[in-house]
Formats: sequence, structure tokens, C-alpha cells
Amino acid sequence: VNEGLFGGALRQELSASNDWYFLYPYSSSEDTPKNAVVTIGASKDENGDFIQRQDAPGDRSHIAGNPYPMYGSRKDVAKSANPRVKMRHLSALVALKIVNQGDGTRDNGDMPITVRTIELEATSDIVGEFTVNFAGDNVSFTSKNAGKIAKLELAESVTIEPGDEATFYLAVKPFDASGKDLTVRINGSARKVKMPSDANMSNFLSGQIK
Repeated sequence: VNEGLFGGALRQELSASNDWYFLYPYSSSEDTPKNAVVTIGASKDENGDFIQRQDAPGDRSHIAGNPYPMYGSRKDVAKSANPRVKMRHLSALVALKIVNQGDGTRDNGDMPITVRTIELEATSDIVGEFTVNFAGDNVSFTSKNAGKIAKLELAESVTIEPGDEATFYLAVKPFDASGKDLTVRINGSARKVKMPSDANMSNFLSGQIK
């Protein structure tokens, strides 16, 4: 857990009691918690793709910075008090584990898997720009310039030998995939994945890894 101290000039005089709302990353154009625009995972590039980049298997250093917004709020704070807030993630994190189910050798013809790109396609928008409302108890999302396909590019190709596995991470907008089909593409080769009906396994929530 990291802590930070922030300061600045207020646009108007505080009331006796105040509601405070916080959003990361900072934008001078955002002045209300009811329709703030955030980018989750990646912005759309010139080819229309929403690309995230990971350095190595298991590495999560790319899940930080502007495309991974955070929010917080404190209500009914006295004018004389300094508000202290716990920031929460707006995005969910999908962990994709790729397993080479060979017996650990190449003697019987098992071959390594080489991974260069991974795509996750959902039935609703999961990456890009969204308008969020975090003024109430529950956060709501409205697509602005978003897409259903989150794409991960690796800094270098990853080779998974028979019997080994590797894990890769994609940041997405929270979504419930319970009982739905997701499409996973490795190097362009697609496979349908039927998600369990159990929401504990298939509901991707803000600030959680599944």
C-alpha cells in the first residue's frame, strides 16, 4: 500500500460539510464524478486496435499508469478536516494462463508453443475509453470510444516448452461473463472458451484478478 499527499488551490470556498471525489490520472477537464472520461487498458491506435504490452511471462509492471485509472470518494467531510481517501481500481485484471500439455519432452513429438500476441474478445466493450459515474455507491460505465477485443503484445516472443505454462495479464473494464462464450486468440489462432455460470469464477470485478 502506497500513500501520497496532494495539495492545490480550490476554485471556491468550502462549505461547513463537503463531499470529495478523486480520480487518477489527473485531467483538468474532469470536474464531476458523474461523467468522467477514463481509458482502461489502452486507447485505440491508428489501426483500430486496443493494444497493451507485457515484457515477460508473469510480469505485471505494465499494469500501471494512465490506462489503469483509480477513483475514490469521502463524503460529509468537515471544512476543517483534511480528507483521507482509499483509492480503488476502476479496471479488472484478466490472467490468461497458457499451458503446454505435453509430457515435458519433445521425444514423442510434443512441440513448444511460441506466443507473440494474445487477444481476448468479449460480448461487450471491455477496453478503451469509457464515461464513468462514481458519485454513488456503485460505479457505472458507458462506452465512449471502446471495443470488445483487448490485445496483448509481448516485448519478445515467449516459448512455452512441453509441460510448462506461462501467465499473461490484460486490464479490462469490469464485466460479467458468466455462462457466456469468450474468444481467445493466440497469434491469431482462435479458440472459444465457455465460461462457468458461477459468478465467483466468471464475473470480472474492479480491482480483482481472475
